[in-house]
Amino acid sequence: MDYGANESGVYLIKRENKIVGNGADATTVLVERRIFLTNFLAVIKEQRIIDDGDGDDMLLREYIIEAATSSAGNRFTLPADQFYDMRRWVDKYVGAPATLLPNVHNHIDHASAAIKLLSGTPPTLHIRTHTGWAEAAGVMGFLHQAGMIGPTIPGQAGAVAPAAQHGEWPITTQCSGDTSGSSGPFGPFSGLGHGRNSYQTDLPTQLRKFDLPDPLVGDDLKAGFEAVYELV
Repeated sequence: MDYGANESGVYLIKRENKIVGNGADATTVLVERRIFLTNFLAVIKEQRIIDDGDGDDMLLREYIIEAATSSAGNRFTLPADQFYDMRRWVDKYVGAPATLLPNVHNHIDHASAAIKLLSGTPPTLHIRTHTGWAEAAGVMGFLHQAGMIGPTIPGQAGAVAPAAQHGEWPITTQCSGDTSGSSGPFGPFSGLGHGRNSYQTDLPTQLRKFDLPDPLVGDDLKAGFEAVYELV
């Protein structure tokens, strides 16, 4: 089953044989027909795995979806287990102009499958909502409000955006940038990633007091070293 999309929406590609010509000149050709499933576009831009430290069976997964009609675009967060319930989230987040078109049997199943397949493999953001020791990209680090202390992981690093409630969880920026210039095992990064996987901390309000002081810089760093030298 193949799907496609253009400015008019998401469609199913149906292939069928068609007889062209008459009599001895008749021949069979394969033709493609586009059957539109929606009059809007939607793509999964990112998936988020939210870990509260209680075990893999308690992980929550969310999709960041961008959807657009001819008149407006929307970006929203959707629990992954609600993705296939398109009747609910299309009206809630995309609005009145967006329509699921009943042009084929099981059209909603086709529409959701098309969006999934056309979205490819989106980047994954792992959000830790707890403190303490945890494993990320195969290495151990200590989680606190400002991020993780541990070996620098090759890949991506980024900072948590100011907390903004969007549904049940704060919105967090996607990690971006190269950490090849980072040095040392300690860093103020809120996210450490590898490849298309990024890691961040985003603690609930009651845990945000468990923060560590920012590292010293400039004259303060120099004074700190001098104080240590005096002791040794």
